[in-house]
Amino acid sequence: MRRRAFLSVLCGVATWPLAAAAQQSTNSKRLAIFSPSEPSADLHEHGSKFSRALFAELRRLGQIEGQNLKVESYGREQNTSGPEALATEIVRSNPDVIYVVGPGLLFFKKLTSRIPIVVITGDPVKQGIAESLAHPGGNFTGASVDAGPSIHGKRIALLREMVPTMSKLGCLALRFSWNGSSAGAFRAAAETAGLPLAVSLA
Repeated sequence: MRRRAFLSVLCGVATWPLAAAAQQSTNSKRLAIFSPSEPSADLHEHGSKFSRALFAELRRLGQIEGQNLKVESYGREQNTSGPEALATEIVRSNPDVIYVVGPGLLFFKKLTSRIPIVVITGDPVKQGIAESLAHPGGNFTGASVDAGPSIHGKRIALLREMVPTMSKLGCLALRFSWNGSSAGAFRAAAETAGLPLAVSLA
């Protein structure tokens, strides 16, 4: 279920600029996929398991490879001069949308502020590709696997909306992760919210 929800978000943000461009022209739109560690053959509709799921969702949303969507894959075979050179080649080709898999998004940030770029990334604010979670700005969008320390305060605020009478906050965590910086941010958010924190470590 979580994977399907993620794919819906990813394909939705990828499809928005493609659909907008489609209103201006009936020609196929171009999606460039940058994944310098994967074989290029895996970056198409009949490629890897993840790609098959991605393109199935794109198809459901009306973007069909070989019909109204041209996919240009830049994988391991094209990565002969390094990922920065490969990113430069992609931007020069001027696709409608760029989908970045894995590290390399900062190369694109330096190269273009115009082409929409879809990414799967860690904390986008910390990496400098978004001004904030609420108002990211720029030409990057996508899904984050780490929304940064501010997310803890937002989660606690949401819990408070759900349970207005909440007076104590319980937390289940893995022992090794609780010693990291993220746990410190969570403790600080709980303190700011005025909630005593009860922690159970596994």
